Amino acid sequence: MSRESVSRVTDSVVEEMEAWRQRPLNRIYPLVFIDALVMKIRQGRVANRPGLRLSQGPQRPDPRLRRPDHHLAISITPQAQTR
Repeated sequence: MSRESVSRVTDSVVEEMEAWRQRPLNRIYPLVFIDALVMKIRQGRVANRPGLRLSQGPQRPDPRLRRPDHHLAISITPQAQTR
């Protein structure tokens, strides 16, 4: 791709990019993070691979309770499923 072609494409979206950068922001942007960890753990002569799953995301605030407005979940599986 030539330098001129890249410049032409870039110039065609500059106004849209600037409008997007100047837009009003929402108060909340919900995100969910999910991660997992699988380790080989030896117990005697047996090697197990338990899995640990972690998820974190937003939660609707409850004005009656004094708690953070996010949710955290951790689960451990006895044997990881590998496919």
